Amino acid sequence: MSTRQKWTTTSDALYGVITRVELIVVRDPDGDTTTRLFLDGREIPAATVTVDAGAGWHRDDWNTHRDSAVAAASCPAVATAIREAFTDPPGAEHITG
Repeated sequence: MSTRQKWTTTSDALYGVITRVELIVVRDPDGDTTTRLFLDGREIPAATVTVDAGAGWHRDDWNTHRDSAVAAASCPAVATAIREAFTDPPGAEHITG
């Protein structure tokens, strides 16, 4: 049996293959949303960005929230994903101003 691992991407070769990602989201409609992230059964710290347009946002506050989340992103790919999530999310019609 060969001991060579066949990697599918460069990042797999560098970091190993993650076989299972599990995310638990607990959403209190009147409070905070909490998350727990597990990679292969091991809990790891994770940053959470909440995009909830139906929460009664004013446009200026919404834009500030979006800009803050994008600025805190760990890399350009995450910043792009956050920016996309803030573009016309469900409930966007509830953003006023």
